[in-house]
Amino acid sequence: QEVVVSVRGPTGVRTAGALVTVIGSTPHTPVQSSSIVVQGDAVYSVNADASLLHVIDLGDPLRSGGTHATCSGPRTLATNAEATQLAVACPASDTVRIFDLDSFALSDVSLPRGSRPYGVVARGASFFVSLQGTGEVGEIAGGTLRRTFAAMPDARGIAVAPDGRLAVSR
Repeated sequence: QEVVVSVRGPTGVRTAGALVTVIGSTPHTPVQSSSIVVQGDAVYSVNADASLLHVIDLGDPLRSGGTHATCSGPRTLATNAEATQLAVACPASDTVRIFDLDSFALSDVSLPRGSRPYGVVARGASFFVSLQGTGEVGEIAGGTLRRTFAAMPDARGIAVAPDGRLAVSR
């Protein structure tokens, strides 16, 4: 459908048009690595410059959900499907920091030296993290690195397709 907008003013009429495509709701919820995650009534974001995790309570926007120290230079974060854990990719320390969302207790999952974790997503009971330094993807389950597999050089972004496959980008 083409939409045309006309504005009339002292210097005449200006008209501009654009093609607009309207798509119904998507058949799945997108899942990709990001520095901001919305889960229920909470918004979580990482601040790489301040090395902080910020929490905003959407149920009461005037009340802050808190600020929590995290690793140096956090890149991305993801919540698991049950919304009980939040994982933060920490490239400077080659770790993924896992926060318990009830208590904000944390634990670190150590990754191979020089792996530089960048993107993190959740799929099922696991977190998957792109390892920029090694060009791999690591699977974290039960608080440990279970396995790694080859992806691409300089792996950064990571997403979960509707069928469960992982997509990795630079």
